[in-house]
Amino acid sequence: VKTCGAAALFCVDCDRPIPQKRRAAHPTAQRCFYCQSLLEANAKHYRGLA
Repeated sequence: VKTCGAAALFCVDCDRPIPQKRRAAHPTAQRCFYCQSLLEANAKHYRGLA
């Protein structure tokens, strides 16, 4: 089990630990900062193509 309550302990994409500060700031975070940034950048880039 990768989650503890609502916040994930490990990133769903890279399986690296999600730092406590990120979990405290974003209790529902499922990704580390790096993977979340990539996801948002890709979503922004491909938004107009869908």
